[in-house]
Amino acid sequence: MIIRLKAILIIVILISGCDSDSLWSDYPYEVIAIDSYDNVRLGYDVGDGGYITRVGPRVVLIGSSKKYVVVKQCKNASCAYYYIDKSLDSEIADPNYAVRGPFSEKEFNAVSNRLGLPKLYSLE
Repeated sequence: MIIRLKAILIIVILISGCDSDSLWSDYPYEVIAIDSYDNVRLGYDVGDGGYITRVGPRVVLIGSSKKYVVVKQCKNASCAYYYIDKSLDSEIADPNYAVRGPFSEKEFNAVSNRLGLPKLYSLE
């Protein structure tokens, strides 16, 4: 547990020292471009400009509701889908507990229909 907290602290310090632009937010979640628009990720805001990554680069679509955050991530030629159950997430939560995915488009559509996930929207 202590090692995990130290690792999270190091990540927060590294991310907070970078140039970043906010592209979308639904507190405490924020889509940020760190140093470039090829490094767009979904982060959990821990204050003072620090974020803990929930879905790594490159986030291209995002959506949210009271219960969920949904994300489409594309790297190279492949894309994956994720959702976050907000009730399971916090700044000290293990992301593996709250973040579900990666899913293919077909798998995500099935999960989305079952859970009533929000629609995805472009960041542009």
